[in-house]
Amino acid sequence: MFQDNEYIGFVTYTQGKRNRKIPFGIVSQSYKQKAIVTHYSRKIRKNLIAIEDKRYFSHLGIDIKSISRALYMNIKARRIIQGGSTITQQLARNLFEDHSITFHRKIKEILYAMSLEREHTKEEILDLYFNNIYWGKNLYGIRAASLYYFAKEPYLLSQQEQLLLLTILRGPNYYIRHSDLCMKRYNLLNEILFKKGIISKNVYQNNKMWTYNFEYNKLSIIPPSVIPYITKSINNKKSSILTSLNFDLQNFINYTIEKSPYPISIVILQDGKIIGINSKYGIDYPLTFHSNIGSTLKPFLYTFYRENGVSKEETFNCITTINNQKWNVKEAELPSKSVLNIQEALLTSNNNAFINAANKIGMNNVLKFIASLLNKEESNIHPSSILGATSDGISLFELTKLYADFFLNNDDPFKNECKQLLCQIAKIKLGIDINNLFLKTGTTNGNKERFAILGNEKIVLGIMRQENSINDYSKDGSFINSIKNIARNIFSQKKMYTWM
Repeated sequence: MFQDNEYIGFVTYTQGKRNRKIPFGIVSQSYKQKAIVTHYSRKIRKNLIAIEDKRYFSHLGIDIKSISRALYMNIKARRIIQGGSTITQQLARNLFEDHSITFHRKIKEILYAMSLEREHTKEEILDLYFNNIYWGKNLYGIRAASLYYFAKEPYLLSQQEQLLLLTILRGPNYYIRHSDLCMKRYNLLNEILFKKGIISKNVYQNNKMWTYNFEYNKLSIIPPSVIPYITKSINNKKSSILTSLNFDLQNFINYTIEKSPYPISIVILQDGKIIGINSKYGIDYPLTFHSNIGSTLKPFLYTFYRENGVSKEETFNCITTINNQKWNVKEAELPSKSVLNIQEALLTSNNNAFINAANKIGMNNVLKFIASLLNKEESNIHPSSILGATSDGISLFELTKLYADFFLNNDDPFKNECKQLLCQIAKIKLGIDINNLFLKTGTTNGNKERFAILGNEKIVLGIMRQENSINDYSKDGSFINSIKNIARNIFSQKKMYTWM
C-alpha cells in the first residue's frame, strides 16, 4: 500500500485551542529519510538555477565552460578542487550514490547526466533533483529536509527557509556543524540573488535580518509494519498519515530511550491504540521481538486461580514444588516462611506457590488457560509456561495489550482484587504513592530481559530492558530506578500530560 519513502506520519499537538500537526516520521524500510514531494515553490527552482547552474536550460547535461574552468584548476592543483557540476550532474551523483573524489567517478557522472537529459525534460529533471538531492542527516529530497529542519511542508517554506536549504546543499553536514559559516554563505547567496535581480530589495533586506540555529525536528523511520498500530487516518492524496501517537509522550519516550545507558523498549496503550512507542533497536522492535515474559504472567494466573476456587486464605508450599520432585524451581528471593497464600505469592512473585496452586486445580486446566490467554497452540505450552516461558515468546506490545484488555474498564471482582495487589506492588517497589498506579515486573533469560508493566485506569505502559549492566544481576537491580523515573514523569499529578 505504501510507496517506500513517500508517506509522512504526523502526530497531533494541542496548543491552546488549536491542534497542530507535527511531522513524526517517514514510512520506509530504508535507513534513508526521503519523502516524495509534488508541490513546492517555483521560486526555489529559480533560485537554485541562479546559484548552481545559470546555463541550465541551454546545456545538454554538462556545461563545457564550467568544466573547462574546473579542469584547468584541478590540473594546476593536481587534485580535484572544483567540480563544475551542473544540476543534472549533481542529480546523477545522488542517484548512483558515488561521492568519491576521482576522475573515474567524474566521467561516470558526466555520462549519466547526459543520459538523464536525453530521457527527461528540464522540468522533470528539476523534480527528480528536488526529490533525490542530499540535505544532510540521511535526508534525501526537499520534503524530508523541509519537515526535518522546519516541521512544515515545502510549499509552506518562507523565502528565508528556502534560501537556507540552498545554502547547505554544497556540504549539509559541514554547514550544520558550523552555523557561523553557514550564515556567512547564506548572506553570500542572498547577495548574489539580489545582484542578479532574482529577488527584490525588500526580500533581500528581510533575508539579511534572518538567522537560524538548526534546532530541527528529528524524524523517525517508520517501517510499514508499524502503521496499522498507530494510524488514526490516512490521506492518500497528500501521502500523509495522522497517527494516534501523543506528541509530548512520544518526545518523552524518545528522550528516555536516547539517554538510557542500556537498551530499553517502551510501548504505551490507550483505548486499544498505541499512543507512544520506541526502542533502542528501532520503533518496530516492541512489535517484532519475542521473548519469554517471566513473572509478568502471574497476575493472569492469580485471577484464574481465584475464579477456580482458590481462596485468599489457602496456603501453598513456597519452597518446593509438590508432585514433581525433579523440577528444581529457583526463587529470586528466598521466602521468610515455608507456605504462602496466593496473595502473598503474587506480592513476592513466588514461583513454587504458583506451580503448587496449578497442581491443586489441575495443571492441564491451567495450561489450557495460558494457551488461550496468549493465543498459542496448546502444544507450545508446558508447565514452565506458568513461569512465563513459551516456545516462541510474545512481544512487548502483546504483553502490554494483554494487561490493557484484561484489567482496564473491567468490573470483574477477581480482576479488580488482583489489580489492587498490583497497586500495592507499585507502592512497595517504587516507594512513591501515585493513585491507582499498578505495577508488575518480571525477568527472564538470566535477567537479560527485564519487564515492567505499569498502568492506571486509563493507560498501560510496557517497558523492556535488555542486557546486564556491570554488577546488576539482581532480580530488579537499577531497573527499578528507571521505572520510578518514568512513572513520576507519566503518572504523577505534577507531570500530567494531555492524554490523562
